[in-house]
Amino acid sequence: MDFKNKYLKYKNKYINLKNQQKAGAGGERKSGEEDESKVTLISSDRYNFDVRIGVAEMSEFIKTMIIDEGEEGEEKLQEIPLPRVDSDTLAKVLEFCNYYVDNPKMIKVEYQIKIKKPLRSTDMSEVVNEWYAKFVNDLYEKDQDMFIKLINAAHYLDIYPLLDLLSAKVASIIMVDWIFEIADRLQYLQRSIICDYFTFDKLLLIKSNNQSNKIVETINRRVERMENIGIRVPEDCETLKDAVALVQWHTGRGKYAEYGETFNGKRFPTIALGKGEHQIDGNYLEFSSAMKIVGDREVARDEIVVLGGIRFNEGIQGNCHLQHLTLRQAKISGVYGRSSFTMEDVLVEQCGTSGVVAHGTGVVGRCTNVEVRQCGMSGVNAVDGASITLIGAKTTVHHNCTKGWRGVYGLFVYGTSSTIQLVSPLTKEQVSKDNGGGGNWGTDSRGDINQIKTISRTGMEDK
Repeated sequence: MDFKNKYLKYKNKYINLKNQQKAGAGGERKSGEEDESKVTLISSDRYNFDVRIGVAEMSEFIKTMIIDEGEEGEEKLQEIPLPRVDSDTLAKVLEFCNYYVDNPKMIKVEYQIKIKKPLRSTDMSEVVNEWYAKFVNDLYEKDQDMFIKLINAAHYLDIYPLLDLLSAKVASIIMVDWIFEIADRLQYLQRSIICDYFTFDKLLLIKSNNQSNKIVETINRRVERMENIGIRVPEDCETLKDAVALVQWHTGRGKYAEYGETFNGKRFPTIALGKGEHQIDGNYLEFSSAMKIVGDREVARDEIVVLGGIRFNEGIQGNCHLQHLTLRQAKISGVYGRSSFTMEDVLVEQCGTSGVVAHGTGVVGRCTNVEVRQCGMSGVNAVDGASITLIGAKTTVHHNCTKGWRGVYGLFVYGTSSTIQLVSPLTKEQVSKDNGGGGNWGTDSRGDINQIKTISRTGMEDK
């Protein structure tokens, strides 16, 4: 079989097995196979490289081409042609892969297996361990043509650790003077991968220093992604404050108001909050338009922490939503709603005053599986005609009123038309426990304890 036909045969096998993997079928090698088994890789200039199976399988492209020994109807000789990788480049790829298989701890931070985005340093020795930093720095300094060829090869062969290292290096180069020149030499998808190491602010800075249409294309792609999957913190915006400002660009206020032409009318209603502590300066992070803040589902709720309070300002059209995160140590209230809001799977704790407040006629707060604890004053507070509905078996309000004041409660309604409604089978006795102050539930002097009541789910849906 000639070189071209052999390549096409294996390429079709790769595509078929990739499709099987997406469908949940086979494609993985059996456990316990000999690590010293070898496969022959053939470069575009017809040089043969005998490579350990474990090394070759760092390439997802090669991995799905490798024939299990004795597979019926297949040749046992495993020769895989790589017509888009020359021998010099393949040798460099294998130098990396051989070392990585024997020394897989590339990232300096102990728990990370990928380089963290956005990139925090221009010094690769602060990002990856010594051998990897030297490998990528020496390559770039001595042979930039080979550096570019290696990026192309890593992308083509689908070797994520190598592509991660090289892309981070390109990002570190750009960060020195914010010039996009080296990235202009790469293909569109590769440029997009590299730009993932920058926040949106940094991309705008690069654009201001470059006339390249390619950076404009990259920014447009990022804008489309933020529209579709949300603004990621810290990947797109380093801070939650910046992300909220980006959501609100259309209001004509804030740091992103001048970029209307860049956004081309697109809106970003969702903020995807990542692992870590997200500091809020001042009393509150204020919202003036509808949006959702949703924690990363692959991270535990108590590892996504907003340090400070959130305020939904009056007059917001549409709903504000918080989900799968922790609000901690707000100076005043954890959540203060002057417009309607919803919360789901949220922990509110250690606030200076109340945990969750809805304030004003017509303001509705709907809280599903929300926990409020250890706040200085009332846990859940409906004020001056507002209504708060508590839903879900995991909803609990406990150990609040830590300041010891008598006029505060676990569940507190203020005013004759405010209500706290618990959706059956929840009861106030079940939800609100072990609160200090005046007790687990109460009203101000004008209120009636029946303003805190259990309703049927049908009753909730009728509202």
